[in-house]
Amino acid sequence: MHIGMIGIGLMGHGIASNILKDDSYRLTFLTHHGNQPTNRLEAAGAMAADSIKEVVEGADILLICVTGAAQVEEILFSPEGVSAMLKKGKSSLIARPVCRKKHGFLPPNWQKRAFPLSMRP
Repeated sequence: MHIGMIGIGLMGHGIASNILKDDSYRLTFLTHHGNQPTNRLEAAGAMAADSIKEVVEGADILLICVTGAAQVEEILFSPEGVSAMLKKGKSSLIARPVCRKKHGFLPPNWQKRAFPLSMRP
């Protein structure tokens, strides 16, 4: 199974490290100035990607682990964002709690999208 990951900060780095302990998973992550050092992840077999498109293209599952709602919104809904690229049958997992009451970033037509959104703390 191929996992795409956006957000290799403190929490994301730990998640990625654990994913790579299982040889049945391949991991591609988005390069970003906010990432923790990724040399150990790459040495363990993770692949770096320079764009969201590269992360999403081959992924069976997408993990998004970023700081807050504004970043999630940009990753999901910008013109180059995830929602424009995921194919039917793929899933997006938000790995960090987001304050939906304050930001209310999910659009009303979200359920009509071609993929499910699963929010997890």
